Amino acid sequence: MIDLSIHDELESYRDKFSEYVTKGDAKGLASLYTENACLMANKSPIYEGKIQIVESYKRSFNDGFNDIKLTANEIIDMGDYVAERGDAKIIYRTSKGENIEMIDKYVLLWKKTPESYKIHWDIFNSNNP
Repeated sequence: MIDLSIHDELESYRDKFSEYVTKGDAKGLASLYTENACLMANKSPIYEGKIQIVESYKRSFNDGFNDIKLTANEIIDMGDYVAERGDAKIIYRTSKGENIEMIDKYVLLWKKTPESYKIHWDIFNSNNP
């Protein structure tokens, strides 16, 4: 069973993640990751480290990424690491102003740091064909 304080902390980070996406704040998003984190997005190369992660999110925002809701389905406490898998409802806005909704699945590996838990590995891919 996951410690409720860890569960609540990760829930607050998922809320911050959504908030930064809505604001288009790539640096804010990168602040949730460890210094040498890996972002492994669908149909993309691995982005390693905060600089590459910021650039990846900037490109996503330019492509219309503007909203996300993360829902954890399972959380496993492994001491200094916590594994999380879940679903993500993602919204992109087209150049015509229309919203396209996608459902993705994700796995996060959180690493305990002196400040708090941070995302160390982030991998996701789409359920859409």
